[in-house]
Amino acid sequence: MKLFELGIPYLKLSTDILHLHSRASVLELLRLYGGAFALNSLQRGTPYTHRRRRETLAELAQRELVSLDDKGTPEATAIPANKLAEIPTHLPWDELSLAELRVCIALYASAKHQRAPYFSWEGRRDKLAKVARVSRQAVGAALAELANKGILKTKSLREAGSRWTHGTLIQLLDVASGASLNDLGWFFRNRVNELDVLTRYRLALKPQLDYVHGFTADSGMRLTCPLCLNPDRTFRVTATDTADAWKCFACSRSGDSAKLCALRSFQLWKEPEFDLTAIRAYMGAGTQHGLQEITNACIG
Repeated sequence: MKLFELGIPYLKLSTDILHLHSRASVLELLRLYGGAFALNSLQRGTPYTHRRRRETLAELAQRELVSLDDKGTPEATAIPANKLAEIPTHLPWDELSLAELRVCIALYASAKHQRAPYFSWEGRRDKLAKVARVSRQAVGAALAELANKGILKTKSLREAGSRWTHGTLIQLLDVASGASLNDLGWFFRNRVNELDVLTRYRLALKPQLDYVHGFTADSGMRLTCPLCLNPDRTFRVTATDTADAWKCFACSRSGDSAKLCALRSFQLWKEPEFDLTAIRAYMGAGTQHGLQEITNACIG
């Protein structure tokens, strides 16, 4: 599963970035690879920043990650296929420490080889520390900070009836909505995204929709948030032919219908009335009549 399959903007980089010794070098290389953000600390015209930038570019050139022309302008070099990794562009990279940068990049680099569950990592922290090239103690602190920033979530793995852990399960998240990338990948893998936007919202918001004559509002509909359960109507939905968005003004989460379905997967895929076989049959038929039958069967 790739990030582009989930509709998440991404940039490609080399895993050699984990060998860099300074945070400034990592951020400068991220800027050169994709221009995801502006690195203000190295772009201000002070003698310190000029010297720091020269040292950073010298380290990148020594690692053969960039090439410098006659004027000293850097350009990212080609990335070998065996060292290629993909990371989202919308993460707050410039707010992370060096250990957090290394751990986060190592997790996304490992996700390239991951089957189901998607965008997850399972194992001991010392193994992750070896991949990210940081200490085991730094891995624990970095995971805690990344979880606080909504980039991932962790779970300790224990045998049944045992108090000792044998590893950690790490799941990467979509920062804006908080949806698990594994659930989002399941959503696209089963082609549920081919349902129209209105049907997706009706499926995801079924327990929260307090309508009388059905889901008829196409824009600006306000509901109680199914995520933070705020008693006020802070959840706004926009579902039209050209717009697909939702936002909760209480918990500040936002996204589209696909991410909302991923967040509500615990309700969607386990309800008896959600017939995934019928959904797949509709995907094969691809008719408007079949869509209406599925909508009636799933919504009631």
